[in-house]
Amino acid sequence: MPNTHSPSGGKLRIVLFYGCNANVIGGNTSYLIDTARLLSRRNVELHVLVPDGTSTLDGIDCVIHKYRIPEVWLPRGCWSLYSIFLLIQLYRSTRKRLNLLMPDVIISNHFMAILVAAATCKSPRFFLPGSLAAMDIKMDPGPSVSGLFRRWSRQFNCWMSLKFEKWALNLSRKIIVSSNFFSNLICETYGYHHRKHLEIIPNGVDVSHYGVGTRNQSIQNPRRVVLSAIRIVGSKNWRLILEAAPLLEPNVEWWIAGDGAELALLKTEVANRGLKEKVRVLERRKDMPDLYAQADVFVHLSYYDCYSMVVMEALVSGLPVVLLDPGTQKARIGYGEIARPEPGFTFVQDTASEVAKGIKAMLSEPLNKVAFAEKARAIHSHERHVDSLIKSINAELKNGAT
Repeated sequence: MPNTHSPSGGKLRIVLFYGCNANVIGGNTSYLIDTARLLSRRNVELHVLVPDGTSTLDGIDCVIHKYRIPEVWLPRGCWSLYSIFLLIQLYRSTRKRLNLLMPDVIISNHFMAILVAAATCKSPRFFLPGSLAAMDIKMDPGPSVSGLFRRWSRQFNCWMSLKFEKWALNLSRKIIVSSNFFSNLICETYGYHHRKHLEIIPNGVDVSHYGVGTRNQSIQNPRRVVLSAIRIVGSKNWRLILEAAPLLEPNVEWWIAGDGAELALLKTEVANRGLKEKVRVLERRKDMPDLYAQADVFVHLSYYDCYSMVVMEALVSGLPVVLLDPGTQKARIGYGEIARPEPGFTFVQDTASEVAKGIKAMLSEPLNKVAFAEKARAIHSHERHVDSLIKSINAELKNGAT
């Protein structure tokens, strides 16, 4: 397990500057928690700056500073005078904190945090972009009476984000991405030419949170469970779930865990389609490891962030996974080079019949869940991800000192 030391002597002082709405439980939140927990076990002095409301960080052995302005972090949020005011407030409140800390390195997963850090102090900045506006520009806003306005608003917000993201990329000493796809996206779409500052470190999850569950087969008339964990918005493709669910066998039910702007609409659609006995809307959950243990197959049909943290969580829990075909035009934007264990992994086209066919295949396929989970854990261990991150920090600081 690599340790790292400050060039000035003593422990390396790292600031993990988290830029996301921390009130939303999702992949980004899981990434922050796992990264902070694992970094805190290393021989480093770790400080975490987060928006207010991140109670899920309790128990991590580090100093936590919270800010009451989560709205400014939304990468596809509305660019308004109010958001500019929030950004100014963030800068003013952060400047004093960072100048007092004098960190050796600042790590962030959001371009706004990188910009604020760059304007505050001269510490080397590591940028771990979880999502980029260049991906969002390709998204269809979906059917709506106000579809034209939504499309214009989305494209304007993405255009603004593109400008800030390009600025942040050029202010970063190291940009760490999860695949060649993101690396090429940054170079081709943003015109970024400093490939020596780009490094590929695949994402991972803290596998200690997830066990391989065995369903209780003694329950009378047990039903097979298909699980999805998504943010309830159009780009996560929840409507396709409702189209595919009726095509499954009567003894199969679909659980949907998650929250989002279209949660009420999802519930209404489930009721209107008569799917209350087939589709269970679980809303926001904090017991995802238990849900993975109860499920038989995990399905992720998102057009955006297709190979996400929840997919890795399902894999390390021993669940077979169904994903959209990376050849599908809309889904292509979210895939990189996917290292995946076989069998127990299938791609489907974005039609209800194909999704149902893929699920039926996974439900009928004999799978050694323990062996499958072990193989997935070797690929998607967050421990390995953080070890690689610290190794990269050491190399950069050593190069900077010479």
